[in-house]
Amino acid sequence: MIRIDSILCLAIIFKSKQFTAIHSSLTILALTLTLVIGWSLGWAEDTLTLSQMSLLDNKETLKVGDRLSYTVIEDRDPLHILFVNDRGEINVPLLGFIRAESKTCQELAFIIKEELKVDYYYQATVLLSHQTESNSRGRVILLGEVRSPGPYLIPVDEVLMVSDTILRAGGFLPNADKEKVAVIRKDPHNSESEIRTEIDIGTIFETGQFEKDIAVERNDLILIPRLEQAGGQFSVVGAVNAPGLYDLPSVRDFTVSKAILRAGGFSEYADKKKVKLIRADASLADNEQTVEVNVADILEKGIRDFDPLVKPDDIIRVKEKWILF
Repeated sequence: MIRIDSILCLAIIFKSKQFTAIHSSLTILALTLTLVIGWSLGWAEDTLTLSQMSLLDNKETLKVGDRLSYTVIEDRDPLHILFVNDRGEINVPLLGFIRAESKTCQELAFIIKEELKVDYYYQATVLLSHQTESNSRGRVILLGEVRSPGPYLIPVDEVLMVSDTILRAGGFLPNADKEKVAVIRKDPHNSESEIRTEIDIGTIFETGQFEKDIAVERNDLILIPRLEQAGGQFSVVGAVNAPGLYDLPSVRDFTVSKAILRAGGFSEYADKKKVKLIRADASLADNEQTVEVNVADILEKGIRDFDPLVKPDDIIRVKEKWILF
């Protein structure tokens, strides 16, 4: 703003009727120095901004699923966590969705800088960097009716609650069932089973009773269902091409193998022979709540001796095989 103010000041004096009284060389010199200093400070700001942004990573390109730390220094606000969605875009404050996939952090930061300067900033120093597992205690996966579903890291210096995670995902979508947010985590006493807990996050937000919220743990799965879904929903997570929360079709023979196909099929390193079907019905015996299905035999050999029907709120989990023989 220094450059603009200095130019306006000089223009007003020249237009004034009293300009004839201000004619000493000392006055003109002072005005000229004010203008030059203003321009110099502006150039210094530009140089500092370019220097800081030139240190951003310009080698690794962004991909779908990446998480980024984002801030504009001039705002003096806390870091924002941005997520590269399935369309290869990030949702930037003030600007909305911007294409990020295949760009480096430095390239994207300069694009955002120029966009911000159009309507919002005189000077914008944009800092953008990958958020990695090294500065976290693991991650949780958030699926369903939120604005930015996907994986979220648990900061090492913060107790992250379920409500916090939902807010970081941009909040609920209009048709979210806020009263039936489900948290699925490993049973600490039985590695083969999982525990499902439902939380009324809607009431927590409305009443401020955050003592009813729970802290997330490493590898938790958080599901936000859709309101008034007659057929119910099921989720497919892990090593499939399109993990997510899906509407349960009204057909009678919708099985685990069909659910895998609905989720885009197996990814490259999926363990197709040990797909887990986790039932939501707490009244079932332990050996019925979690069952293992050999989907490889079903899809590749046509052996359909055991291809269970999928029921509302079921979770289908596909693990990865890290070593192939």
